[in-house]
Amino acid sequence: MTFQRIIISSLVLLLFSFESVTASLPNLQDQEVSNKELEQFAALYKQLRNIDKQTQLKMGQAVKKGGLQVQRFNDIRKAELNPDIKGNASPMEMRKYVKIEKELERIKAEKKKLVQQKIKTYGMTEKRYQDIITQIQSDLELQTKLRVLMEEED
Repeated sequence: MTFQRIIISSLVLLLFSFESVTASLPNLQDQEVSNKELEQFAALYKQLRNIDKQTQLKMGQAVKKGGLQVQRFNDIRKAELNPDIKGNASPMEMRKYVKIEKELERIKAEKKKLVQQKIKTYGMTEKRYQDIITQIQSDLELQTKLRVLMEEED
């Protein structure tokens, strides 16, 4: 997978993280992205990527601490979310699953708060961050500039 595809895939995931928060804000998407703003975005994006990695680790640890293997937890989750899949979790596994789900929700809420704080720290709004992601996805020049910025900072 190319670096560009990795960045775009990651941006899409981060975009979905902010959709619910920014849905009621006015549309600034047509506002052009300045070089300074793109530099801020690149630095912020790296910070958010680190937060995401840390969150994933915490979630994996929470599942294991809750007494289930990650794969088993995922199997139970799939069965819970899809009525076509027949679940075979024992009552003990279901109790563990429910406790783990609560902990994962807490971890997700913590992540959301950290992301919101980090965005503000970088002088952006969540809506503007989302708009920049959208523009990067559709503008090859912005993608190239971002890739250069990301490589320079590594």
